[in-house]
Amino acid sequence: MKCIAIISGGPDSISYAAQWKERGYEIYPIIFDYGQKARKEITIAANLSRKLGFMEPVVVDISSMSKIWRGTQLTDESVKIEEEYRPSVVVPIRNVVFLAIASAYALTIGAGVVVYGAHLNDISRTDTGEPLYPDCHPDTAIAFENVLKVAHFPVGRNKLEIWSPAREGLSKSDNLKKGYSIMKDLIYETWSCYDNREKHCGRCESCINRKRAFLEAGIPDRTLMRTSRRYVATAGIIAALYVVMVQAFHPISFLQVNIRVANVLLGLIPLIGWPAILGISTGVLIGNITSPLGPIDLLSFIPTFAGCYAIYLLRRRAALVVLGLLIYSFIISAWVSFMLWYVLKLPYILSFLYVLAGSLISNVLLGFLLYKALSKIL
Repeated sequence: MKCIAIISGGPDSISYAAQWKERGYEIYPIIFDYGQKARKEITIAANLSRKLGFMEPVVVDISSMSKIWRGTQLTDESVKIEEEYRPSVVVPIRNVVFLAIASAYALTIGAGVVVYGAHLNDISRTDTGEPLYPDCHPDTAIAFENVLKVAHFPVGRNKLEIWSPAREGLSKSDNLKKGYSIMKDLIYETWSCYDNREKHCGRCESCINRKRAFLEAGIPDRTLMRTSRRYVATAGIIAALYVVMVQAFHPISFLQVNIRVANVLLGLIPLIGWPAILGISTGVLIGNITSPLGPIDLLSFIPTFAGCYAIYLLRRRAALVVLGLLIYSFIISAWVSFMLWYVLKLPYILSFLYVLAGSLISNVLLGFLLYKALSKIL
């Protein structure tokens, strides 16, 4: 059985093609040079196709279409790449053009299926009720199947099936999870960015969607991205807030009576990830300069970082976030109790119970409340 797979170099199309290979199909990749700014995705798509054992990829040059597809972020050098979705990111009926050529290829070699990487997130839009990318909607695939019935011999008969993650009811993260189970670390070699630099920009709509998909799928994101000024600024703001809150509530931020209100910011970690981890860890290092326990408390950023990372790893569901906050509380309580014993000679077990009680309030209760409140917004 033969399957034509429209491959872009991104995780959506590659993951979906890999799934059809698992179903027993020979995958014939077709890659389009349509004058896109992200030129490197063409090479990446070809290389990954070979690594995954697909048939030799066909690269179709339709770069002259960029003269027609003006005013879009993906093909027009005069149009800025935006950080949020704008209709200008949509290349008019690009997938229809791709499907037409891929279908011609399929009919030529006797393939029965054409697949492409459109998923449910491509078609969900709440402001107008229209799809974000209309040609990603399953209705487009179904309509094109009907076109093929009358566009080639034998007229009136079904020629091809056209499938996508969206048609199977898969979101971007669902599709990514399935692809990762097959591709493993090859998934990190995919390219999502609308730009053409050495690393993902981390700022364009596609990079943001990629990060969100890894987060929702619960897959560690090892994508190499440029550190943006906004990333650094976010970590800096969180660090500053943490320090201010430690100093504002100084009497209850140290020692046995330890309800460190600043730890409410732990609720940001499941939502924004590394900027929150780095910001909180840095905030602990700076905020603890005034600790009554002395210089040893500066080392608290180490268990803080470890606990924050535990929260990050358990960010997939609300129940796991609670578990992560509990782990953080136990790690910090054990460390603070050790310092109280080492510096002030206070009983370790009693100190642990006091500190843990305060941590459950500031870390688990307040941190989770912030997480739940912001998860409805972010």
